[in-house]
Amino acid sequence: FNSLNEDYTLTVSPSLTDGSHTINVRATDIANNTSDPYATQTFTIDTKAPTVGSFVINSGATYSTNSIVNLNIATSDSWTPVEMMISNNSDLSPDGLNVSSGTWVTYLTTVSNWNLVDGQGDKTVYAKFRDAGLNASESPTNDTIIVDTIKPTLTITSASNLYNSSPIEVEIKFSEAATGFTKEDLEVTNGIVNWLSTTDNITYTANITPSSEGEVGVTLLSDKVTDLAGNAN
Repeated sequence: FNSLNEDYTLTVSPSLTDGSHTINVRATDIANNTSDPYATQTFTIDTKAPTVGSFVINSGATYSTNSIVNLNIATSDSWTPVEMMISNNSDLSPDGLNVSSGTWVTYLTTVSNWNLVDGQGDKTVYAKFRDAGLNASESPTNDTIIVDTIKPTLTITSASNLYNSSPIEVEIKFSEAATGFTKEDLEVTNGIVNWLSTTDNITYTANITPSSEGEVGVTLLSDKVTDLAGNAN
């Protein structure tokens, strides 16, 4: 260095790898006086975008009975993201449902009360992340959940209104697959349920033995069975 107050550029070859590095500089004047101690500068090189270990809706649940959900995020990268961009749109544009959508915001491991697109069925949320070096993930990561807020409905029918033999069979048909349904859930007047069977969890057959001649009534009370999302009948 031959002058004061002059900026100098240091080129390192080969290129430094990602990570922390320190440069020590010592100057000598024309009288051979050398600065002591070294001037030190420590810096970090970061050229890699952060890698997301997981990005899931409602802790990875398959269904949701509400269009408002939580987003759970974990990284598997040595560089923790400092910002994230989330949207219901695949191009990460603002979705009009969440104030923070489509913009870079502070990284969080949990985003509460995220509004999904209205309606039933598959709903997908997209996200990108970037670190302090402004390295952003190239492609959005995403997760999908099925929104189902509709209670299952059912019909109870028999092949005939008049029988001259026993036992009789009654069909219970749901609007969608139902789980947790047992013969004990049926309320029967003038009869006993022998067994209940299904092959698809939608259409069930109940085998009933009447207690005496006369009308046999079969009822399924509310909140006895649920659909796959957890909505009770």
